[in-house]
Amino acid sequence: MPVQNKGAQRASRRLSFGPIFVAVMATILAVGGVITDARPTEASSRKVVIVVGPTHGSTSSFRNTARDVARTARSYGARVVEVYSPYATWSRVKEAAKGANVFVYLGHGNGWPSPYAPNQPYTKNGMGLNSSSGRGDYNTKYYGEHYIKRGLKLAEGAVVILMRTCYAAG
Repeated sequence: MPVQNKGAQRASRRLSFGPIFVAVMATILAVGGVITDARPTEASSRKVVIVVGPTHGSTSSFRNTARDVARTARSYGARVVEVYSPYATWSRVKEAAKGANVFVYLGHGNGWPSPYAPNQPYTKNGMGLNSSSGRGDYNTKYYGEHYIKRGLKLAEGAVVILMRTCYAAG
């Protein structure tokens, strides 16, 4: 019996969860647990801060993802503060983050391995934000662990979500 060759065959696709799904689920877990509490007013007092740093040509896509996350958090009664490039400066992010129960960051990461010398706490392990406000999505300044540790005053027990960020676990 002859075997017919029907050309290239495609392997079945693996099921993968997109970044929006992961962010939505993380937000639901972070904010949703409060909503199931017996005190419904506490859910509406939860503050979710979403920051999008400048990522050059990808910033628009990052903003769209952030808006989806914000919409989901609001649907659970959270108070949402959004700080997006080109206005995501350190001073604006620091002010917005005060007392946040959930902090979501989408943007450039800066860490290791790196061609630069080790122990650079001013630029590594933090966020890429706008160096000046309103000047587009290509003016990035890195605020490393030094700034994060001393400048962000999140609520006790806050959840931090790093999304689509290089040198981060997620």
